[in-house]
Amino acid sequence: MSKDNKSADSFVEIYRPGGQVEILFIKSVLDPAGILYYINNENFNRIFPAMGSMGVGEMRLMVEKTRAEEALLILKDVLELKTIG
Repeated sequence: MSKDNKSADSFVEIYRPGGQVEILFIKSVLDPAGILYYINNENFNRIFPAMGSMGVGEMRLMVEKTRAEEALLILKDVLELKTIG
């Protein structure tokens, strides 16, 4: 579920996806769980994919602060997470 009417400050970064395939997988896992999230810089990366590999416009998985731990637990078995913080 992408963010609806929540403000950006109610979300926290938990992961930096490496590409569109990984994003599709993340969405397929978080959507059924009902966790609100968005991928920061997702569209920029689609337009300028090479820039992401240079650290410019790097994508970030942002999830609701209140469900960040739950999202990490859901994803940890299927991704090698490099958590932030």
